[in-house]
Amino acid sequence: MKIFGTIISKLESADIIEGALSPDNCGYMECVSDGNTLTASVSGESVKTVLATVDDYLMNLSVACKTHEACSKQLNK
Repeated sequence: MKIFGTIISKLESADIIEGALSPDNCGYMECVSDGNTLTASVSGESVKTVLATVDDYLMNLSVACKTHEACSKQLNK
């Protein structure tokens, strides 16, 4: 069985966040930005695998967004 999913996020700096997450683009996960939209496509052979991938992606997305926000604040001082 093959399972597919898509997560779409609206972000001010989607291209920067995509760059931070691009090392995870390795077959079962693919992130692409277009304007202020970041689209993550996920696939896997089992529900457990896809859920683990989505969990990892959401954690990495959160860290990337928080890091970008903190760096932006420092640069704008």
